Formats: sequence, structure tokens, C-alpha cells
Amino acid sequence: MTPEERQKLKQAAETIADILYQNTPKEKVQDFESIELSLRDHWLETLGPELALFFLPKAARLVADENEKLGAVLEKSP
Repeated sequence: MTPEERQKLKQAAETIADILYQNTPKEKVQDFESIELSLRDHWLETLGPELALFFLPKAARLVADENEKLGAVLEKSP
């Protein structure tokens, strides 16, 4: 990751953190454990699925490419 990419990621993380903080009940940001659980909930409900939608088509393409290569190898086998 380039320094520029790290900076963009940091800025995006700060934006996300601000949004999540504003949408988390204040009683759930009182101690480390409740913060961790709140972040986990946000991850499971919002962030994780959104990132998965981005990664899945790319991963599916990689799997298809690997299957295609494997098929070519199997066709050449006696």
C-alpha cells in the first residue's frame, strides 16, 4: 500500500468512525468491551456485507480463472 493509499484509507476510516459513533447509543461507548461489541455489530450489519459485495465479483473471477486453467491442464492429461 502506498503512503497516499494509507492516507486515503485513514481519512475514510475517520469518516466511517464518525458515522458509526453518531449511530451508536451512548451507553454502548462507555468501555472497551461495549465499544468492541458495538463495532462488531456495525461490522456484521453494515460494513462487512458492503465490503463483501465489492470483493465477491473479483473473487468469483479469480475462481473462474483458476477453474479454466485447471480444465486446460486436465484436457492435456492422457
